[in-house]
Parts: sequence; structure tokens; C-alpha cells
Amino acid sequence: MTFERVGLIWWAGSWHHVDAGTYLQMLATGAVVGLVCMALLWRSRHNEHRVWIVGLVSLGLAAVWRTIIHPPSGDEPTLLLAAWQWLRTGSADLCATWDPVAADWSRAVEFRDRLIVDHTIGISGGQCYSYHGIILSPIFGLLLAPAGRIGLALALVGLAAAATRWTARAATAVLGRRPSPEWVAWVLVGSPVAAYTIFMGPDL
Repeated sequence: MTFERVGLIWWAGSWHHVDAGTYLQMLATGAVVGLVCMALLWRSRHNEHRVWIVGLVSLGLAAVWRTIIHPPSGDEPTLLLAAWQWLRTGSADLCATWDPVAADWSRAVEFRDRLIVDHTIGISGGQCYSYHGIILSPIFGLLLAPAGRIGLALALVGLAAAATRWTARAATAVLGRRPSPEWVAWVLVGSPVAAYTIFMGPDL
């Protein structure tokens, strides 16, 4: 049962089961690419321009890889389903009838028994919404609309980049000098924003 869930990959707009050998090969490939990206980032650590290029490419690859190989879990199914409900109906009400396609690609269908109880707030027998608030679902919906889950993942890379830019500007204002390229590299790929939004998905 465990592998039945883990052995899912997202491809061509839907989930597909792969055998254990294929899935392990994909995991190994991702690990190797990750090590290569880390090595390239280390070699670029003295040049801020290269840090940005290598860092963003690395985060983009990590975000896409995770989206393909890791089915939504935790808060993700709720957020993704609510975002799609909002796009489809104009309401993020999760107690309304679920779109079956969205329930499948968000994997909300796997957690149907507990999703409403554990991940929503609302009146019993009435409307219920994700406890992440009324703003996040529409934002995710707007990010999902152009390019689906991959587009959302890459948009979160952009969020990590923007947060790094803002942090660097704040550091420059406080210190009176630009942060070092090494600092930029650590904040870009090692910050909670990058780790939480990319490697753990949109569980904001």
C-alpha cells in the first residue's frame, strides 16, 4: 500500500504507477543531479551573477523533479483542490461537490475521509474552507491556471528568488555594503522559503 502511493509519478497531466525499479532509478537520478548542482553552486560561490544562475536553475530542477515524483501530501491536497474549486466555480468551498479530475490530480481523493475534518474550517453541514485562509487558495488558483502543477512549482521558485532579493537589499541597507556571493547562495537555496516551498511543496 505504501509503495502504491509513493510509486506514482506525474506525467502528461495525470498520475501514473511505475514499478519499484523505475522509481528507484528516478530517485537515484534526482540525487545525482542534486549533487552536481551543489558542486556547481560551490564552484560559483565567489561570483554573484553565477550564483543566481546556478541557484535558480538548481531550484527549478528540484521543484519540477519533486512535482513529478512526489504525490501531494500534508496540506497540499487541500490547497490544490481548493484552488481548483475556486477556478472552476469562483468559490473555494471544499464541502461543495468535488471535481473528480481535480480530486485525482490533487490526491485529495486519497484523504477524503479526513480532509474535511482535519484541514478545513466552517459550519457543520454548510460551507467549509481550507484553514490557510481565504487569500491563498485564489493565489494558488491563479498560479495553477497557466501551467498547472509545474507552473505552480516554478512560481514558488520565483517566490524564493524574490525573498532573497528583498533580504539582500535589507542586509545592504543595514550593513552599508552588499552581502557576499556566498551569503546570496546560502539564502537562495538554503532558506526556509526555498526549502519549504520547493522541497516540501506548497504547504505554506
